Amino acid sequence: MSAFAIPSEKMGNKMSKHARIFFFIFSLLSEYFLIITEKKPEGKF
Repeated sequence: MSAFAIPSEKMGNKMSKHARIFFFIFSLLSEYFLIITEKKPEGKF
């Protein structure tokens, strides 16, 4: 735990920013995929 304390503090802002961007894109893609599957039920994999 103590070995990761300093690097996590330095990379905390960058990682949280990337996590927020990833979550935003993932939510958009999941919503888009749900809309497509709802409009085309025969197009399910």
